[in-house]
Amino acid sequence: MPHALQGVTGTRILANPLNRLPNWSAVRTRAVEPSLAWAQGRHAWLAANDPVYRGWRHPAKPERWAGGVAGAIVLSLVLLLLLFDWNLLRGPIGRWASAEYDRDIAITGDLDVNPFSLTPSASIDGLRIGGPDWADDVPTLQVGRIEGAVALGPLLGGTLEFPRLDITRPRAVLIADEQGRKSWMLNPDRPDDGAMDIPLIRRLVIRDGSPSSRDIPRDIDLNATIQARESAPGEAGRAGFLLDGEGSRNGEPLTLTARGGAFINIRRDRPYEFSAELDGAGTSLAAEGRILRPFDFGRFDATLTLSGRNMADQYPLTGIATPNTPPYRLAGALSRDDDRWTFADFTGRVGASDLSGDLEVDRIDDRLNVTADLASRSLDLDDLAVVLGARVQSTGSGN
Repeated sequence: MPHALQGVTGTRILANPLNRLPNWSAVRTRAVEPSLAWAQGRHAWLAANDPVYRGWRHPAKPERWAGGVAGAIVLSLVLLLLLFDWNLLRGPIGRWASAEYDRDIAITGDLDVNPFSLTPSASIDGLRIGGPDWADDVPTLQVGRIEGAVALGPLLGGTLEFPRLDITRPRAVLIADEQGRKSWMLNPDRPDDGAMDIPLIRRLVIRDGSPSSRDIPRDIDLNATIQARESAPGEAGRAGFLLDGEGSRNGEPLTLTARGGAFINIRRDRPYEFSAELDGAGTSLAAEGRILRPFDFGRFDATLTLSGRNMADQYPLTGIATPNTPPYRLAGALSRDDDRWTFADFTGRVGASDLSGDLEVDRIDDRLNVTADLASRSLDLDDLAVVLGARVQSTGSGN
């Protein structure tokens, strides 16, 4: 009997979950009470030895006045920003910008700012950026309305990032003249490498855009429409970026189309995919590619298919002088890394001859350096004669 009782008692002790709970009396005695005693002692020492602490707890009249004045200033600044009429800054902003960039810049509509946010926002109605004197006084940019927000964290770190940007009715006129001047360059003294590194925009919407371009030395005129939109109810498949353009090159019809995905949740480490087609003036071009770091247009890669009646016709577009050729069609991998362009592993035909290889174009000291490694397994002598100056005999289109 005693042995059975001992076994039962032992089993109860092991199975009772209350035995695993902490001893709160011991915790209070060993941890809580010593911590409270330390805090009280620290408070007493500060009250006896620290004049700043004593002044904060029992401020004298000058300290009370100073604290009251500081609080009143902060409150006044907050109220001023809340009630301030931001339209009063339209004139000063326009005058400063006009003097800085030597062209007429003005905000003709309302200006509103909301600074109290982790993403401060602003809206501008009626932005107008005039053109330089030599561009026939044609405005470079007119925008009906701009609404945007800036990420405060990256801004404090020196990086401009837009969580959202909504642009309505932008009208842009881009003009290049024979002297190499470009109307859209606000600072003409800054070197132009041909690339546009735009700040990151996580959500971009463009409504009813209409850019136009006039390149006088290349004799290219283009008028386009541009939209960048998100999906809306009942509009599946219409989201994304779309540019449609029509114009002329050397007096011949020219069309341009560019497409891309919607500008939503774009990240620097996630490539942005696009496609583009150009057709006209004896040339056809199709590209499927990606911009490696949106919106850095100085770095991208694409699969390019290029065809036309004569490679020499591409000089106005590429700046690369090539000999006359029969109709051609080439396809390969096109990439850009700042001033270096590469057309790698291309294959195709020029007239009745096959052609493959690699082509690299690099800009060095404002001059183009062209390096090519070309090969042909079946060369037609008639095609070679054309390259050497004979008249084109083939009537094919190269397609």
